[in-house]
Amino acid sequence: AWLTGDLRVIFCLLLVLVLLKAALLLYYVWRRHGLGPPWFERAAFSELVRDSAPLGASNALHGARTQADQWVVASLFTVSSFAAFSIAAHVVQIMIILRGAVVQAFLPSMSRLQAAGDLPGVFGMNSRGNAIVGSLLYPALAFVFVFTEEIVTLVYTASYLDAVAVIRVQIIGVLPMAIETASMVILLRRGAFALLLTGVTLVLSVALSLSAALQFGLAGAAAGGVVAVYVDRLLMMRHLARHTGIPLRRLQDWRT
Repeated sequence: AWLTGDLRVIFCLLLVLVLLKAALLLYYVWRRHGLGPPWFERAAFSELVRDSAPLGASNALHGARTQADQWVVASLFTVSSFAAFSIAAHVVQIMIILRGAVVQAFLPSMSRLQAAGDLPGVFGMNSRGNAIVGSLLYPALAFVFVFTEEIVTLVYTASYLDAVAVIRVQIIGVLPMAIETASMVILLRRGAFALLLTGVTLVLSVALSLSAALQFGLAGAAAGGVVAVYVDRLLMMRHLARHTGIPLRRLQDWRT
């Protein structure tokens, strides 16, 4: 894109990436399992769709929820305000980098424990992973919260100081994200509930962002997403506790 100045190059390269990943997956299946018949089993396919379709739809709605406050800002504020608001979205990337690495490392072992019926072990490993993420994430967020103005000025210049208040609101919303629930939803097949919860919190996020933006300005527009995260984590953890029979106080190492 930098060499050509053409956005179509990005789309073509993304398509090549998808084809490459599909080819690698096909190669893996051929080497490990073979490509002989049967190629289609209706019962297995139906089970796969029942488990994966709600997860896919939930992920799509979750993506919309994370962008909802930006839609509100784009509708109500100037382009410069939208640019300042978009800067705050980078705060979430700190969490994504840390949590993604930990989840990928822990998920195979959690899957084996789940297959063996050891649900307390699954939650224990999930809790340890979350504690690791929190021990790294929270000091970083505290640093950014305290020195937000200096960081924005250094990286983006003083022209974007409107982002300071938004970043601090976003940091409050990132705090509960250290409690990772996506892997538990996958392992326990709670996709249908996740879809319902994500749909409700999407509506809640848009409504709150819109009303708070009209009352409190740019920082208020971030409020809907922040509240949605807290509601999502609270209701999901309560649901997992009821589904597994493990008390909520034991699902995580809350003291740590």
